[in-house]
Parts: sequence; structure tokens; C-alpha cells
Amino acid sequence: MVGGRASERFPALRFDREVCFQPDAGRCRADVALDAFVRCAIARGAVVRHDERVVAIEPAIDGARVRTETATYSAALVVVAAGAWVGELIGLAPLRVTREQYVHLAPRDPTFVWPSFIHHRDPVAYGLETPGAGVKLGEHHAGAVISAPDQPVVPSDATRTRLVAYAREWIPGVDPVVVSEATCLYTSTPTEDFVVDRVGAVVVCSPCSGTASSSRRSSVSSSPG
Repeated sequence: MVGGRASERFPALRFDREVCFQPDAGRCRADVALDAFVRCAIARGAVVRHDERVVAIEPAIDGARVRTETATYSAALVVVAAGAWVGELIGLAPLRVTREQYVHLAPRDPTFVWPSFIHHRDPVAYGLETPGAGVKLGEHHAGAVISAPDQPVVPSDATRTRLVAYAREWIPGVDPVVVSEATCLYTSTPTEDFVVDRVGAVVVCSPCSGTASSSRRSSVSSSPG
């Protein structure tokens, strides 16, 4: 899709090049989806334990043992999906963990159906609508590298200013004033490939935090109807 046609279809965004439009793409509400997964698992007999920190996963003759701060569990198969903590937990290396900062901006037209978008520039910018919060705007691999996932990082005034300036230039459909802001953990491998592998009785699932294509095109995906 050329920039002119993209502007006609998505007037809330500004384009200066060809874009890749994926009309069958969408997004899900992660918190709502996880709640549904947990409810379904419990209904089928799963036991869910919150706030029980895992300190070690060890091989055993009949599978693996998981040691937490309060108990030890044995299983024939252990699936580890620990996000930014996976490197510390099982020694998966090398991983790069950064704390990224993002903002929410108010749309000028509340009836506009926002696409998710990725703008390949330096740094890569991305955005999507967050129901009830506005349009989320963030950057890919622009945050501070941290040595531990629990390490606090104070939001950066420079990052906030850069995001607002980006919105003013590229997103005419929002009011370039920060409504709210937050940080999130980004976990990446050197190649930005995902990690899905198995060693003995341990399966490791680390989809990491997004990927940056080598293509220099912008991409736009439609929201579900």
C-alpha cells in the first residue's frame, strides 16, 4: 500500500513511504486472555499457585524438580515460561533485558478504529489502542539495559519528550499530551529469535519481546472487527 492510500485509510497516522498492510491481523487483551486461560486450566484440574517464587529447577531420574521458597514439586515434564527471569532461572544465555518506557495519548476522534502500527526508523516506534487508556506509543530496544528484572528504573524525561515529539510529527490523530505512562520489561536474544526448546524434562518457552524486521518499511495491522 502506498503512502497516499494508507493516509486515506488511516488519516490518524502520517505516512512518508510504502507500507505493509495486514488486514487479517489483530491483537488480544493479554490480561483478559490470561485470566481465561487460568480459569480453563483450573476447571480441568490444574492447581495455580501465585506469589510462590521459583528458586531452582533441577533434573531428576523421573523428570525434574522445581524448588520454590516454600516447597519442592516433582514432575515428569516442566515448562518454563519465565519471561525476563528465564536467564537467571535456568542459565539461558545470552539474554538482554531492558526496561522500556511507553506513554498513552488521547485520540482526537474517539470513534476512530485504530490499527496497530510499527514504524521502522531509529529507534523503531510502535503503537496500538489500549481500551480505556488511549493510544499506546513506545519504542523498540530504546530502554536502559538492566542487570536484574527487579531492578527499578525511573522513567526518563528524555524518552517522554521524544515520544511526544514523535506523536506530534507522525500521529495527527492524537493529542500529543501524555495521559499516563509506564515501563515494561523487554527480553531479547542477540538475533531477536524466539527460544522454544527442550532439554531433557525441561521445555523452555521464551518468545521474548517483539521482533524488528530487517525491512525498512512501515507496517500496519488492522484491529479485529
